[in-house]
Amino acid sequence: MPPVGYIAYIDEAGDDGLRPKEPGELTASQWMVISAVLVKAASEPLVLDWVKQIVYKLQQHQLTHLHFRRLKDDKKDIVCTEIAGLNVRIFSVLSHKRNMIGYRNLLAEKAKVNRTAWFYCWMSRLLLEKVTAYCGRRSVRDYGEKRLIRFEFSDRGGVKIDDIREYYKYLRGQSKLGLMYHSAFDLDWSVFDEGELYTYPNQARAGLQLADSVASAFYVGLEPIGGMKTKPEFAKLLLPRIAADRNNCKYGFGVRTMPVWVMNLPPEQAELRDFYKSK
Repeated sequence: MPPVGYIAYIDEAGDDGLRPKEPGELTASQWMVISAVLVKAASEPLVLDWVKQIVYKLQQHQLTHLHFRRLKDDKKDIVCTEIAGLNVRIFSVLSHKRNMIGYRNLLAEKAKVNRTAWFYCWMSRLLLEKVTAYCGRRSVRDYGEKRLIRFEFSDRGGVKIDDIREYYKYLRGQSKLGLMYHSAFDLDWSVFDEGELYTYPNQARAGLQLADSVASAFYVGLEPIGGMKTKPEFAKLLLPRIAADRNNCKYGFGVRTMPVWVMNLPPEQAELRDFYKSK
């Protein structure tokens, strides 16, 4: 088995509820965002120092860990500016659930996964497609060989790590048999191993606090929370660290919307999407 060459810290903002309360209404958030912050394995010892330095610059020394959504806007600006200067790569999948009402992914539902968590697992798959594609092409350049990615998910209620592992085992089997529903969208299995999937409490892993900040920055740029206006300026600051594909395009790779062409967005939600569409 190849050694681990990369670590991807994964967290989400919003929720995975899709069931409408009334026609056209949702019981939960309009958006779900799932994000990964990718580092080389050699950088893992530095991540805690990175977060400590960010907290120091916030001048809120009572903080025991970084929690983006509890910060004031000027502090959020500092966090995103600091992350944009780190040696990381960022991936985010942005799902507009109002455009997803009635959508079903039958393969995801058939996999041996808690039925309440299939949408989360499917969203993670959209994310991991791009993370593995990036590491698959970088690994030989970085290490002279293919190396695995260690995936650390933020612990969340309703999703068990064994269910996530079973889901990816199922996908691997479908891929080997040529039965992927969307064959053009597959993981790079050469850098993926189900045994390298883990969950941790957010407070326990500094990298997960970075992932929380990224996911939350995109989320507040899309979701009008409590009647407030969206605030896309934070996620825009992350542009320098967004991963790009072979053609140096960030939209559709480091930042991915689902559905691909999100339609009928009000202007305040379209601003962030349109900003990244041009990148």
